[in-house]
Amino acid sequence: MDSKGSIMQEHLNSRKRGEMLSRGNYYETGISKFARMRKNNNQRNVVQDIADGIELAESREEMRKFFKR
Repeated sequence: MDSKGSIMQEHLNSRKRGEMLSRGNYYETGISKFARMRKNNNQRNVVQDIADGIELAESREEMRKFFKR
């Protein structure tokens, strides 16, 4: 019985290490994982679009200042 307990404990410890390394939910299903990844990608795209808009506005402002001289 002691050997089974130690094997189970070793399995649980390796699972905990895996969860810590991957920083994800070990029990997450494929569908929910895909949905989470898609949501993160959409959020990243929105943030990237906002950053691109700000950069474009700044470059237009610099061009206006350049041509006003």
